[in-house]
Amino acid sequence: MNREDGSIMPLAIGLSALAVALTLAMCEVATLQVTHSRAQSEARFAAMLVIKSQNGIPPVAELDYGPTLSGLIQASSIRVVSHDSKTVEATVCETWQSPFGLHADQLVCAVSRSRTVPV
Repeated sequence: MNREDGSIMPLAIGLSALAVALTLAMCEVATLQVTHSRAQSEARFAAMLVIKSQNGIPPVAELDYGPTLSGLIQASSIRVVSHDSKTVEATVCETWQSPFGLHADQLVCAVSRSRTVPV
C-alpha cells in the first residue's frame, strides 16, 4: 500500500475562498434585486396615482407628471407621461449602491403602465 503524505489545508482554504466569493456575489445580486423591486413598485404606484388623481379626466398627452410626485416618491428620477391621453407610463430610477463597494453606483430603472377606464 502506498503512503500518502500531504495536507488537505490547501483544499480547505480554496473551498473557503470560493464560499466567501459566492456569498459576496449573492449579496450583491440580492441587493440589486431589492432595488429593482422597489423601483418597480414605485413606478406602479406613480402610474396608478396619476390615473386616480385625474378623476375621470384623460391625462394630458406628453405632459410630465413626475415633478408633482417627487415629494411622494424617493427616487433618483421620476418621469410619468401619457403619449396617447389614455395610457400613463411611469419610469422610476433608483441608485443602487454595492453593499461591499465592489462595484460603482448604478442606476436601476423600472417602467410601469396604467390605462384609464371610461366610466
